[in-house]
Amino acid sequence: MDVRIFCIGKLKTSAPEAALESAYKTKVRWPVQVTEKQIKKDLPPEVLKQEESQLLLSSCPEGAYKVALDERGEMLSSTQFADLIQKVQEHYATLAFFIGGAYGHSPKMRESADKVWALSRLTFPHFMVRPVLMEQLYRAQTLLDGHPYHKV
Repeated sequence: MDVRIFCIGKLKTSAPEAALESAYKTKVRWPVQVTEKQIKKDLPPEVLKQEESQLLLSSCPEGAYKVALDERGEMLSSTQFADLIQKVQEHYATLAFFIGGAYGHSPKMRESADKVWALSRLTFPHFMVRPVLMEQLYRAQTLLDGHPYHKV
């Protein structure tokens, strides 16, 4: 299974979050590709959300299992997330995650996703979501492997 992360906004390579994301990315056994997109137009928030969501969705390979990260989504424990990944890798070649911009995802993105997942009810900036997502991918891998990384 390939993991693709499509996000609005760029992570500065010198940022501590980039180092953390990279550290977990090297531990994850699945190939992970991060695609950063930006729209540099001054648009009303609703229009911007629609354009960003369309840009992200159009970048996704056909047939991927799509997960939109959104504070209104379903909250999963790390164990439930690992179970989801187990099921996805049995039926899909690609697992795609979508991280929206400052205004979040459009309704079309949430409707197009196979799963809408909330890391928390809190809103996080994209540069924090990426390393958290990468760590959760690593945690899911260790849970599926029976590795003692996950202590709860």
